[in-house]
Amino acid sequence: MQMSLTSCFAHASTRRALALALALAAPVAFAASPDANPPTSAQNPAALTKPPALPEGLAALTSALQAQPQDAALWNARGEVRVSLKDPVGAIDDFSEAIRLDPFKVDFRLSRARLLAGQGAWAKVIADATSGLAVAPAQAGLLELRARARWNLGQLDDALADADKAVSLDAGNVQVRGTRAMVYLLQHNWAGAIQDASLALQQNSDDIDLLMLKAVAYREQQQSSEARECFEHILKLDPKDVVALFNIGKLDLAKSDWAAAAAAFSRALEIAPQLPEALAGRGRARFESDDAAGAAEDFSLAIRARPDQADNYLLRARAAEKLGDYEHAVTDAGKAIALGSHDLQAHLLIARNDEKQAAWDAVIQHSDRVLEISPNNTEALRLKGRALLARGQTAEGLAAFSQAIAASPDEWRLRVERASVFHQQQRYDEAVADCDKAIELNPKAMYAYSLRAYCNLQKNKIDDALRDCEKAIDLDPKQPLPLLVRARVMLSRGDSNKAVTDCTTALKLMPNSAWGYSTLALALLKQGRNEEAAAAATKALQIAPSDAESFATRGRAFVALRRYKSAAHDVDRAIELDPTLKSTLSADLEELRNRR
Repeated sequence: MQMSLTSCFAHASTRRALALALALAAPVAFAASPDANPPTSAQNPAALTKPPALPEGLAALTSALQAQPQDAALWNARGEVRVSLKDPVGAIDDFSEAIRLDPFKVDFRLSRARLLAGQGAWAKVIADATSGLAVAPAQAGLLELRARARWNLGQLDDALADADKAVSLDAGNVQVRGTRAMVYLLQHNWAGAIQDASLALQQNSDDIDLLMLKAVAYREQQQSSEARECFEHILKLDPKDVVALFNIGKLDLAKSDWAAAAAAFSRALEIAPQLPEALAGRGRARFESDDAAGAAEDFSLAIRARPDQADNYLLRARAAEKLGDYEHAVTDAGKAIALGSHDLQAHLLIARNDEKQAAWDAVIQHSDRVLEISPNNTEALRLKGRALLARGQTAEGLAAFSQAIAASPDEWRLRVERASVFHQQQRYDEAVADCDKAIELNPKAMYAYSLRAYCNLQKNKIDDALRDCEKAIDLDPKQPLPLLVRARVMLSRGDSNKAVTDCTTALKLMPNSAWGYSTLALALLKQGRNEEAAAAATKALQIAPSDAESFATRGRAFVALRRYKSAAHDVDRAIELDPTLKSTLSADLEELRNRR
């Protein structure tokens, strides 16, 4: 099967790529049709017009032609010998002379058309086939050749008409069936392609071209096991068939068998070490196996082999992002876009990295580019929603999350993110409703249980809150959030000892949690451990310098410690940051007024 390595791996969804990747190569040598007319040569004509021994036969025919230059059968016979000697150019010249001398001889045109097909001279093939069919309209071989030429030129309807007629005339001809199967494949008639290829394979079960064609049809019809069987059959016949190895790798990728995919691509690379598509395939398998460094190396090699391929830059960008190399990730995504990539992932990757830099305007800009093409792209809406919220545009941010949820109603993470916004706005009923839906979609959504517990705590549904905390902790005992929420629940129940225990455990898991230290400070304050409470609140403020609750807790601890100047500073700062704390701190304010 003759095909370029580049075209082998083009996307099979396009007609041109399929034609390049799966073209049934016309064999150079074909047996000649018997000559129905008696030869005119006087020099043992019966022997001379049959393919004689080689290369002696060539010399004998050349000598005969010197004596009988007008004998079309001799020219045809020498053309057949040159075909056997792998001299297609000389053979075409001889067949052309035979046709000139006897333009109505169909076999001569058939022989030349076969050779022209082998050279890809499709317009000339059509001309020869059409001329021959004008004389012999029931010649299946000419119809097959014209069908093959027409599908190579993209004339699929005409090609199918020729192929159908050829099959009706010679249903058992492997070449005829194979050509119609190819036309069916190009027309995305997978079932027709499979049927014709299967019938042809009944006569020659080891025909690699037909097996490849059938495998691709199965693959496009998403019959993976049948496609794999064909590709593996090909490899038994030719263990170095790169196309089959590559496709097996792709099938392994599709079923998320990363190790098997990497192995198949590696075998392909042993045969073709610089094949960009195999490098990219192995890189993808390594990326999904959490070997981002190995993936980046493969993508780099693929880029070196084909620097104008946008997809490889995008794949390397994803690997760089996974490695935390955001600068190179953004650079590669930009190169992919510059090379004309229409993959929305390039803009989304840039937007994600802009989010890490808190470049909210840029996040919105790249998200909007994606939304221009795909108005309901969930990730773009999520990123835009976060950016709008960070800019203080709460209503617009919520609208983006709501649109994302409408577009992907089964995406539970979106529900949790919107619930978090509702929680921050103290819209606890709406937050609980989103958490309920998230848990319905994913009963193991630990964060949804934790958030719902906190909202129920604010609604004074203590038992419901505690139940959700316990569930979240059961789901993931190493997550600090449900422990801290349970500590708050315990404080509301007056159990400061359990609150301190939960805070201590949570802070071991997340030592830089401002909320953890703030909660611990409240628990210690409840126990009258004022120095420790003040110290815990100070740690919280070192992490989150504008946390009103920590200022309030430390202020109250300072009042109890009679450090009134420090207490006054902290209490005033707490009320400045959150005026609703004024009622909570009323007793402390009274004490401070009496001391001023």
